[in-house]
Amino acid sequence: MSAAPRRLLRTGPVSTCWEVGQGPERCYEKDYRVLWPWVLLRGLVRFNLPPLGAHAEARNIARLARAGVAVPRVLALERRWRPDPLRLGLWSESRLRLAPMPGRSLEHLLPAWRAARAWRRRRALARALGALVARMHAAGVFHRDLYVCHVYHDEASGALGLIDLARAGRRLLWRRRWRIKDLAALWYSREHDLYTRADAVAFLRAYLDLPPRGPGARLPAHARALVRAVRRKAARMGRRARRRGDTPRRAPTMARRDGR
Repeated sequence: MSAAPRRLLRTGPVSTCWEVGQGPERCYEKDYRVLWPWVLLRGLVRFNLPPLGAHAEARNIARLARAGVAVPRVLALERRWRPDPLRLGLWSESRLRLAPMPGRSLEHLLPAWRAARAWRRRRALARALGALVARMHAAGVFHRDLYVCHVYHDEASGALGLIDLARAGRRLLWRRRWRIKDLAALWYSREHDLYTRADAVAFLRAYLDLPPRGPGARLPAHARALVRAVRRKAARMGRRARRRGDTPRRAPTMARRDGR
């Protein structure tokens, strides 16, 4: 494995994320360890599949890249299987190495833009984000963790991209449910004063491919119904987070250091 210095960024039930190396050699490694077939069976029983390994995230990255979404570049992918007779299963131990995403996450960018009253830049960013999420959903892919900390903006090129795609994937059933969940994760970010209601409306119009808002214009009925469903879901997310004592969702900084 890599001999470069490693710094632990995040650990979870099935995966660990590391920052590896420094300078131009810097990258990220995500180590997965899951027990088959029990990880799949447990997820099906709970109707909530966990990340299934590095190869699953690599497939999600490739699928979104084909849909025109900027995603991290895969540098290496490896996996080995280890039998576990006592548990009647196979351990899948896999590793995904990713290049840093250019730019900064919206979690860090938006507060500075709001403090500077850069509302034109925020509106343009909201419209670009709406178009990005629309492309993702049109390809049948849903992120499942679409918080602002997982959206990156490259100020040099103006491009937006997505990270943390371990739980993303295609959903053939209950697409409206997954659509609302993704949009609610972004709406939930409003609780942390990252953007305004006007920014959210600009996002929604771009997402639904509606014309820019004119004086006195109202959202059509189907858009208002979607907003109500998204707000209800975001409110439930907020209540659960407060019960758990969670702070706002944050991601490891998977940006180039010179892009901060």
